[in-house]
Amino acid sequence: MPTDVMTWPDVFESDDPNCWSDLMDADEPHPPGTANILMPLAEDGENVVLSHSGWGDGFYRILQTKEVEGANTGIYIDLAVVGKFDDEPSNYGDAGVDPPK
Repeated sequence: MPTDVMTWPDVFESDDPNCWSDLMDADEPHPPGTANILMPLAEDGENVVLSHSGWGDGFYRILQTKEVEGANTGIYIDLAVVGKFDDEPSNYGDAGVDPPK
């Protein structure tokens, strides 16, 4: 494997005290449950912002915006903090979880 390739365990959950899961759970410099992380091998300061989103018992909508030429201008994750999606699936009971309130 080339040395410039990193895997999920390398960055997210490892013995490294700077692994992403530990950074998200730290009390600072950001609120617990969040992290602003410089991407591995980043050359121009590329980063990723992470946040816990719950217990993994549902889904969240992801929306993308693009400029006229087609380049990505933003990605938005609707965590459904306020309100409820009109077309939420009705099979939550089949998954053994309660629907969001």
